Amino acid sequence: MDGAPKIGYEIAMDLNELERLLKAKFPDASIQLSDMTGGGDHLELEIESVQFKSKSPIQQHRMIYEALGDLMNGSVHALKIKSRAKD
Repeated sequence: MDGAPKIGYEIAMDLNELERLLKAKFPDASIQLSDMTGGGDHLELEIESVQFKSKSPIQQHRMIYEALGDLMNGSVHALKIKSRAKD
């Protein structure tokens, strides 16, 4: 990456890709994903899934990071996560 700021459609593509990966891992999930700064690299995620039942917050977050894979080592700098089990 050349350090140039992302433009709107690149940010939207990253958000769409993140949501696609999350839906693939957590098909039942309610997902809200937003860009906290407008630059596409500081994101906030609210996710609710039955797969989180009887899992600690740390286990839930590990599951999320696993679903996102390499995107967490590249284009996403920070991800604020609010996760909970769906009833």
